[in-house]
Amino acid sequence: FLRRILVLSLLLTLLHVTVESSESDIPSLFDAKELLHRGDTALSNDNTVDAIAHYEGGIAAMSLNIKTKGPSKFSVTSLDHLATILSLHTNLASSLTSEGSHDDPPRAIQLYQTAIKLHSSYIGDLTDATTEKTMDSNSRLYEDCHKITAQSAFYLGMTFHSQTPSQLESAVQAYQYAISLDPYHWSAHANLGALYHDEYQNPDLAVESYQSALDILLQRDVEPTDAPPHPEYIWSQLYLRIGLVLNANYKKERKCARVENPSAKLDCRELAAHSFQMAVKYDGENENARHMLASVTADGSMKRASNDYVTELFDVYASNFETSLVSDLGYNGYSRLRHAVDRAFGGNSEQSDGSTSKPSSAIPPPLKKFPLVIDAGCGTGLVGEQFRNMATYMIGADLSEKIVDEAKNKRPNLYNEYYIGDFTELFRLNKSNVDLIVSA
Repeated sequence: FLRRILVLSLLLTLLHVTVESSESDIPSLFDAKELLHRGDTALSNDNTVDAIAHYEGGIAAMSLNIKTKGPSKFSVTSLDHLATILSLHTNLASSLTSEGSHDDPPRAIQLYQTAIKLHSSYIGDLTDATTEKTMDSNSRLYEDCHKITAQSAFYLGMTFHSQTPSQLESAVQAYQYAISLDPYHWSAHANLGALYHDEYQNPDLAVESYQSALDILLQRDVEPTDAPPHPEYIWSQLYLRIGLVLNANYKKERKCARVENPSAKLDCRELAAHSFQMAVKYDGENENARHMLASVTADGSMKRASNDYVTELFDVYASNFETSLVSDLGYNGYSRLRHAVDRAFGGNSEQSDGSTSKPSSAIPPPLKKFPLVIDAGCGTGLVGEQFRNMATYMIGADLSEKIVDEAKNKRPNLYNEYYIGDFTELFRLNKSNVDLIVSA
């Protein structure tokens, strides 16, 4: 779920500031603005290489004169100058980490940080220098500078967010700084919520951040920063995330309340169900929300998780599935199933220690051979590995293509054939030939 929010947040906002240049503007600013415009045009046409070259040229044009106050060698004498140099740094950094570029996170981080430092160094003095004559245009430029820097902080947070766990605290600080400059930056609130939930296991702060993002998108007074053209999808995702936090982290004795009526204490799971209902209301195709709603309300009309839900769940979970299941949770149902089958055919279920509760990981010799075996929901091949020596021909079937790819990597040549899709369809096609179906 986080990925969806992140992907939407990554949609690049072109930060070109269009203002009338005054007669006092130095030639380097004219050049920089022209190069900024060219960079934005190239980027809008997916020409990242040219965009990077134009942005770098614009930064070079503005570094012709040296002023020691700032963190870099720039002559920043007006809010117009500042808005332009902030846009150049932010758009260059975004280009360096955008899809199809040569992806340079360290340099992008440096550029984002430079933009933030430039804003901090100059914004106060330049605002103080505003005259009554330039009040209106400078007020607009002042807001532009804040929003551009907020975008730099937001993208900086996303870059840290995608790095190693040691960078997570830096990501939190960057998102918080973006929000301090632009309180209506809903994506910063949403990504902060994802960090609190997924990385810090702090449900209170996660709900607060998700709710802030939702409130920004639902209110009508101020245009949210980078408002999505079709907000219903994002509303649904945020309600889903709130519901997941409430459902997973609050026990029966913990009470929750709605913001509009904080004195009325409710079961947190009741609010979770409400959040899932809202998620489904705004996006009827949100399979995750539909499944969770059925789970918490015991909806008898939904007898099992939908194929779309299972596919999406295991596509996301594929790379960590086996480690979490076996190493973290101690799962051994796959070997228990094999020993149960052996007992059914007269085999000895006892292990070397005389117990029957913890089957050995060693695969016993086959007591019977089956011409066609289907491993339904094969996952990474844990069950298939147990039954391989009992099958002449084995098909691994799963809804998730990504988890089948994991099976191919972890246990090459385990299955004679793979089937991506609903097992019931595979069985229908082969029902007269199937000798054994295994699933665990």
